[in-house]
Amino acid sequence: MGTERSYLKKDATPRLQAASWVQLDVAKKICGMAGLDLDKMFQRAQMKDFKPLQLPIRLKAHVLSQLKTIRLQKCFGDMQGTDPVLGKEAVMYTAHYDHLGIDPSLPATRSTTGRMIMRRVGGILLELARVWAAVPDAAPRSILFAR
Repeated sequence: MGTERSYLKKDATPRLQAASWVQLDVAKKICGMAGLDLDKMFQRAQMKDFKPLQLPIRLKAHVLSQLKTIRLQKCFGDMQGTDPVLGKEAVMYTAHYDHLGIDPSLPATRSTTGRMIMRRVGGILLELARVWAAVPDAAPRSILFAR
């Protein structure tokens, strides 16, 4: 879980070559291999004059990857506000796909991919739109829904 990343095909935004997360006890062990104390490093990181340091350790990894095209359904809805002035402003409810959340029921890192959260949040977004559509007196500001 949490191993798949997706990017837009023509997005030229710079990205890290690699990113990784480790459990706390693993991070302490890695720092210990360099003769450092992770707890003290965390304390120093809170100081104004903190400067990052490079660990004198190299890790080797073998990463398997593949490219694939995925299609996502986007949905957008709007309700025009009733006030002539405030109706030109909008409140936007959104749900996004890039969240990496925490699920305490999962072992180890407890992380869950954005897709699992997206199902829940997408449902909440649709329910908000349904409720707003049922309100007899529409809001003075326009309302936008985007997923």
